[in-house]
Amino acid sequence: MPTVQISIRTRLFVGGGFTAQNLAELQKLKKRCKQVFAVLVCCTDGMVCLPYDELSQIIDTRGCEQAWVRAERMKRQWYCVSGAAGELVNKKPRGLEPILSALGG
Repeated sequence: MPTVQISIRTRLFVGGGFTAQNLAELQKLKKRCKQVFAVLVCCTDGMVCLPYDELSQIIDTRGCEQAWVRAERMKRQWYCVSGAAGELVNKKPRGLEPILSALGG
């Protein structure tokens, strides 16, 4: 008789979008500030922080009113972040470390 092994993995996901107005505000901030970040709040799981340059790599607003972004991770793993224009090469840890580092903390 064959053995059946069942593996249950918890996948944590957050999806959201940026309107054209949201993106225009971020671009204005980018012109005035040295560093700009977007923080994706992932329900009760935590937050993942993206520098503006990385966010702009994955967002595609052509043909739609809202650009979507998705962050998902398996339990105890880093976030895989993607958007309509593709997926970030490196996974992202949970937390606000990039912002804290930029502030010198």
